[in-house]
Parts: sequence; C-alpha cells; structure tokens
Amino acid sequence: MAKGAQMSKAYILSGSGFGDEGKGTFVDYLANEKGIKKNIRYNGGSQAAHTVVLEDGKAFRFSQIGSSMLISGNNTMLSENTVVNLFNLIPEAKKFALQTNTNFEEILEKVFISASSRIVTPYHALTNQLRELGISKRGSFGTGVSEVTNVLEETGICLQVSDLFDGKYIDVLDELYFYAKDFLNKNLDNLNNQIHKENLDLVADDRRSYVRECYKNLLSSIRFNIIKNVCEFSNGNEDIVMEGSQGLLIDRNFGIKPNTTLLDTTNHYGVKLARYLGIEPVKIGLIRAFASRHGLGILPTYDERLSKFITDPNQESVYWLGTEPIYGWFDAVLLRYAHMINTNDEYYISCLDQLRGLNQLRICNSYLYEGSIDREFAETFEYHYENGKIIITNILKNSPRLKEFLSNTKPIYINIPGIKDDDYSEYVNIIEELAGINITLLSFGPKRSDKVRRLVR
Repeated sequence: MAKGAQMSKAYILSGSGFGDEGKGTFVDYLANEKGIKKNIRYNGGSQAAHTVVLEDGKAFRFSQIGSSMLISGNNTMLSENTVVNLFNLIPEAKKFALQTNTNFEEILEKVFISASSRIVTPYHALTNQLRELGISKRGSFGTGVSEVTNVLEETGICLQVSDLFDGKYIDVLDELYFYAKDFLNKNLDNLNNQIHKENLDLVADDRRSYVRECYKNLLSSIRFNIIKNVCEFSNGNEDIVMEGSQGLLIDRNFGIKPNTTLLDTTNHYGVKLARYLGIEPVKIGLIRAFASRHGLGILPTYDERLSKFITDPNQESVYWLGTEPIYGWFDAVLLRYAHMINTNDEYYISCLDQLRGLNQLRICNSYLYEGSIDREFAETFEYHYENGKIIITNILKNSPRLKEFLSNTKPIYINIPGIKDDDYSEYVNIIEELAGINITLLSFGPKRSDKVRRLVR
C-alpha cells in the first residue's frame, strides 16, 4: 500500500438478535452508498432469504446470491464457512435474471463458490425433517442445512464443492444414502404426512442412481465459478461488504439452546477473512426496534398485544419452524450479551416505522428472576438483590440451561412516551445508553430512501 493511502475496509454485517434484522436491505443500502462491488456471504446457508425492496416497491429475495447484486457490477462469494445448495442456486439465479431482464448465465458468472464449502443434499433434508418430527425438535427450516453439521459430527461424512469436480461426490452421495436410509428405518414411528412421499422415495433402492444422475446432469449443464480461497475473489485493495446470516442469539455456540442453528452466526469468520485479506474490519451489528423471533424458542419480552400490532409482509410461515413470528419489546439485556460476543463497532436499527401509532414504548433493561439460584446460575448472570427480589442485569456467558433460567424471568421495563412527529431520538438514545453502543443508521422501511444516517454522539 502506498504511503498515505487509506486501507480498504470490510464492512461485516451480522444479526444481533434471533434473525430477521433486515440484513438484505442494509447490505443493499451500504453497498450502494459506498460504491462496493464485492459481497462475501461469510456464514450461513440457503435456508433463509434476505429481502431487498426498490423504490418502486418491487421486492427481491436473496438466499445465496449476495443482497447487493442489484447494484451494477456486483459479485458474490460464498465462503468456505457457508453451506451451499447448488440446486437452489439455479432457480434463484433464474428468478433474479427474469426480474432484472438479464441473462441467467451472466448472473451465475458473478457468483464465486469456495471449493471448501459444504454441500447440503436431499438426504440431509430428509434426516433433518425426521429429527424435527420426534427426536430433537429445534424449530429449524427443515432444509437440512444444519443437518450437514450433524451428519459430519456423527459420521465424518461431508460433501464439499471440490468433491463435485474430482469425481469423489458419487462415493460421498452413496455414504449419505446409506446414512439416510438407516436413519429412516430407525425412526419410522416419527413419520406423518408432513414428510412428502418424494422425500421418502429418496432412500428407495431404485432412486439411488437417480440422485447421482441429478448431480451429474447439473455439473455437465451448468458452469460454476469455483475458487480455492478469498484471494481469488478480492485482491485486498477494495472495500467489501460481508453479509452475515441469521442472528447471534441462535448461534450454535452462543445461542439460547435448544432452539439454535448448528452453524456459526457470529461475525467472527468475517473478521478472519478481512484480516486474511489485510483490510480493516468494520463490524456492524443489526438490530430491530423491538424484539422478534421466527420459530420455536424463548422471547423474554414477548407481548401478545404488540405481536398483534406488528405485521411483517416479508415473513413467511414455515411448518418446520413451529410458530408464526412473535414480537416483544426491545431487550437491552440480550443486546448487551450479543455485543459482548461480537464487539461491534457500530449498529444499524431497523423497523422503527412499525412503532408508529403506539402511545407508549417499553425497553427491558433487567429481569426479575423467580427461580432458584445455584452455581450455574451464579456463573451465567450478573445479578443483585433488590427489596428481597433477584434482579438480573447481564448475561455473562452461555449456558445449556440459559433457556431454563430465562423462562423463570419477567422483564423489568423502562417506559417512554410513544413517538411524536417521527422524532425517535429519545428512544434510540436510551437504547444506546443502556447497551453501551453507537447506532449510526436508522431505518424506517425496506427501501434505500427509508434509511437515515445519524451522527455518533
């Protein structure tokens, strides 16, 4: 780098909640604002989509393609920390090409896949759904993305992108076939009509060669850009936006178990890639203006009336998730915990517009604990006694019993008046002060024009 030249930056966006923080809209906004042409999806898989809405209201959903791809000249990389579904990538690229009146092959030419990325197969989806039906229901999407980790850790079997291009994939597919067939036979009692017949047919003897042929035909008909490492995607002399998946609170190591993914949802791998490229990591946490989650699991500040008040047209009901989206008041305790893990430099807040019309807003800054205290509790929380009551102020570490402990709490709220004249400064200021963070961007809707930059105090 020339003397006096400014170091390139990697803007690493990560969710600080249970997901659905608006990653797509923020990635699109930031890449457009900064003129960024490279987008790295540094974690996650194809199980969820990020939404981008143009000024005319036209919506785009990105599952594996980067959410900045609407910007001319943009390219996407799927890192080795992602789980790839090539059969889903094709229709996603075709739909995007149709929406943008471009050529399908031109879209794929802009997508680069790490040779070390893991691949999710139909066998993974089948075993994932069987687990959800009776063995260990977590509230997953049922797509098999997390199952890739399960199978790898149980058996050592893993299909990587590189296997597709050196012929090894046939043997690995056979291993996965036998694993899924054995898994099915052991769990026949868990079957119901939610498992589609075509999925069950995957482990029929006459379908084994069919799956092989599907992959063979895919590889012979479609050209994919496969790269060995991130340096083949970027030379380190340009800004990059790194797009995270899901949220910290469902991370496999730091999330509130058992309703977590088996993937890494922290920003840590994005930081690792930035340092490998020799560029400056800028860690940006994403939060909603209220608490929310999509799927099974606890939401300490859940509020039934607020859940009826808030609507989100971009959220779809998925059987395997177990529930419709639920909503609660902003939870500063959980945000402080997420910030402790990701140590973000700044934060973007979404969905402020959905608080319009409420006469009163509430922010949870502590919990009233009504359970018993043991050594694990004492090591997990920062707490004190107040008038004989146990008040939790911070989560100090993850615990297998974190959900159990939180289930015995009641949120203690700070109440503030509803928003008048679209002045959200008091609400945002309080969140900043309680969480010890800097909020630099406010979002009042899904479009770029709905975003407002905010000076750091």
